[in-house]
Amino acid sequence: MSAKTRILFVEDNGATRQALAAYFTALGYDVIAAADVRTAEALAESHAPDLVVSDIELPDGDGLQLMRSLRARRDLAGIAVSGHSDEWLHGACHEAGFSAFFIKPARLTELRLAIERTLQVRLPGCGAGRVPPRTDQRESHAGLSTNAPTPVGYFDASLQ
Repeated sequence: MSAKTRILFVEDNGATRQALAAYFTALGYDVIAAADVRTAEALAESHAPDLVVSDIELPDGDGLQLMRSLRARRDLAGIAVSGHSDEWLHGACHEAGFSAFFIKPARLTELRLAIERTLQVRLPGCGAGRVPPRTDQRESHAGLSTNAPTPVGYFDASLQ
């Protein structure tokens, strides 16, 4: 049996977290989700995700701290999401090891494409034995935008 690509979503808003998990599970990913840094670190340790998609502002810390902590243990790709667009935050996300930065509300289509692009670079051919994601699903879920423009910053030159 093939392993699925595992994504860890870290989002403190319960409705958004559930919608992201449902959407990406329907696309064929193995999704684990956390509402805070402490839970995310424990899940990352026990489930070894291939990719982390994290909100920056979390109740017990921030996504920057989380990404630095996870990358100190192993090489891991990440995508940052924030409600703020401050220029310093783009640089901080890059420094922490994130490959891309999204400003909320993130469009599902753009987030899906960024995840696919990041995984193609990190796990060529979807990785050995990994199930490639399906891309034929609808692009809407409660709490996530399907129409609003999403500024996206890619930090990894290989993703541009």
